[in-house]
Amino acid sequence: MNLIKILFLIIPFTMIAQKNCSKLTEGKFRPEFGPYMSDYEIIRTDSTQIDIDRILGVESKFKIVWLSDCEYKLKRISGKGYGEINDIEIKYLIFKIDTVDNNRFRYLVINPEDGNLIDTTTLVKIK
Repeated sequence: MNLIKILFLIIPFTMIAQKNCSKLTEGKFRPEFGPYMSDYEIIRTDSTQIDIDRILGVESKFKIVWLSDCEYKLKRISGKGYGEINDIEIKYLIFKIDTVDNNRFRYLVINPEDGNLIDTTTLVKIK
């Protein structure tokens, strides 16, 4: 009987630790919080990502290389955006999805040159 109680305590924690990032490789996404919530959209296919900032009137296109189920490289093809940090050009950035909750996920943006954390953002999948 005690074994059953222990299993009921352990199983929920192991289920929380598992991430299903495969549903995030394609779709339309928006930031969860912030002033750009309704004016910023990300459209992603398996190999490309388009960021649309309606306030600034900027559309940027990126190439995605998936490193694992929950980690990818993003390299700018055209437009502005990721990769311009303090006017220093970075060839690509690493994105690590660290939390998935239904249609919401949080990712960490890592500078591959020094491994430093640049940003964290939570997105919501809208399609």
